[in-house]
Amino acid sequence: MKFLFFFLLVSIATAQTASDYFEQANKAYKNKDYSANVKYLEKTIEAGADHPLIFYFLARGYALSGNTDAAILWLNRVADLGVSYNPEEDTNFAAIQKTSEFDLVVHKFRENLKPTEFSKPFLTFTDKNFIPEGIAYDPLEKKFYFGDAAGNRISTYKDTTFEDFSKPEDGLWSVLGMKIDSKRRILWASSSALTGDQKGRSGIFQYDLNSRRLITKYLLPGENHALGDLEFDSRGNVYTTDSNTPALYRLKSGSHQLDLLIGGGAFRSPQGLVLSADEKTLFLADYSRGLFGIDLASGKFWKLSRAVGTTTVAGIDGLYRYEDALIGIQNGFDPKRVLKIFISKDLQTIERVDVLESNHPVFPEPTLGVLIQNDLYYVGNSMIGPFLEDPKTELKPAIILHLSMNPSTPGKN
Repeated sequence: MKFLFFFLLVSIATAQTASDYFEQANKAYKNKDYSANVKYLEKTIEAGADHPLIFYFLARGYALSGNTDAAILWLNRVADLGVSYNPEEDTNFAAIQKTSEFDLVVHKFRENLKPTEFSKPFLTFTDKNFIPEGIAYDPLEKKFYFGDAAGNRISTYKDTTFEDFSKPEDGLWSVLGMKIDSKRRILWASSSALTGDQKGRSGIFQYDLNSRRLITKYLLPGENHALGDLEFDSRGNVYTTDSNTPALYRLKSGSHQLDLLIGGGAFRSPQGLVLSADEKTLFLADYSRGLFGIDLASGKFWKLSRAVGTTTVAGIDGLYRYEDALIGIQNGFDPKRVLKIFISKDLQTIERVDVLESNHPVFPEPTLGVLIQNDLYYVGNSMIGPFLEDPKTELKPAIILHLSMNPSTPGKN
């Protein structure tokens, strides 16, 4: 769902003051006042910004203002996060591009792009017009559910056979996040109009798995919404992120409307979310800012800090819980990755991040998935970006990848 915000640089900032500083830094860069550009980028970072693109811009500002040592230092910091940019193709770095130190950092960026291939193809869609985004699994019937981001439909898959689940009269838009409440026999699906006359309309659709019928839909008023991922708890409450507003909503069990839980500029681009094992804390991936924790009893929320030496957790789309860790599907920059994220007992700090998959040959656009015991099934090459750019473009067949959580294959970062 990040496609709505990619390259919106102002959204990269992490708080109101950081946003102001970042805007000032951009103005200084456009005015070729590179000393001011550096000053405001430093203030942006001091205010809590933790996005690698900001670090890259700071290196650029140092290079343009003549501080070559600092430019190399910050390029190395970006490379140490495990991400990759192309400063050798950026004329802003002309002053340092012929140095050996620059060659070394470019080499580090290239090394970060080395692909892994631990995930194996599980399913290739024969219908190229079906763009799977949300994935759910019913353990009772051992059946997969796929939401189509282009055709406004939900289909099931079992024993090599696809079947239509939703009906045209259900009124679905692009189907994004999906979760199955197996005990209550409910399929929850978030759906948003990404194009067309109803663009910006969004809601949660509730289906009865036994009757295969739409029970009801809970629509947000207005036309500036994009409900993406969702989560539910054991009491039947549903939580969902709105990337457009941006905000977090809750549908209380038995309620007939979505209620705003957190808004007011707290987030920049909220995406995946998942509950802690005790259901007291909701973890939320902000595409620009990183990971947040939300205490559901008090409504208080906080941004998780990163321990020194851990890789960035910005740019995460899908978020899941596995044992004592979180699994994040990261597609906000290169290389695209699947991460295993370990959080401190006080839920304040990201202590360690393992890279489970990086720059897989099927990528470039992994998005959402579903965890089934020790196995992650996820969209490996979403075509939603190309589709939104040009609905008539020829799309590649979608591939669902399978990644086992058991093998001790990943590297630490």
